[in-house]
This record gives sequence, structure tokens and C-alpha cells, in this order.
Amino acid sequence: MTVAGVMEDEQVNSNAGTEFDPFKQAGLDVYRDGNSGQMHHKVMIIDESIVIFGSYNFTNSAETRNDENLLVIYNKGIATQFIAEFQRVYAQATQTR
Repeated sequence: MTVAGVMEDEQVNSNAGTEFDPFKQAGLDVYRDGNSGQMHHKVMIIDESIVIFGSYNFTNSAETRNDENLLVIYNKGIATQFIAEFQRVYAQATQTR
């Protein structure tokens, strides 16, 4: 199993609700984004066929206070498109390390 991720640099710096440090300490393949603006992607791709995305940002506030939405799509074709976007964002992030 591969676990990889890119997280918003500004949120990592603020350390408000981020799991970046625990993920790095656990040896997961996570990076800070290489985008000069804010990265607003909130996506999980599972087994190259399931996509979870929406406004939900996987924080305590999203869970307990905010009015969020979350979609789960079981479709390899759609997952492939999200994977392509992840690879683009990941390439930018790894280039800044």
C-alpha cells in the first residue's frame, strides 16, 4: 500500500489542525505544497478507483463546527483524472524540497 500526500504550506506552518508532522514522523510520503497561492484540494484516492472529495477538510472544525459536504465516487475513470491532478500537485511539491 502506498500513502502519499501534499498539504497546504500555510496550514502546516500554522500547525492548526494539521497532521503533517505526525505523518512525516510515521514515515509517510507527505510534502508541503509548491503552490504560491493556497492549495484548496481536499481529496483522497483509494485503490485507484474510489475518490473522496468535497469541502470537508479533514480537521476537527470540519467535524464538529463547519457545514461541510463530502462525496464518495466509485469510478476508475474519475479516479484516473484525480490521480493525474494529484501527480501534477505532487511533482510541484517534491520539486520545492
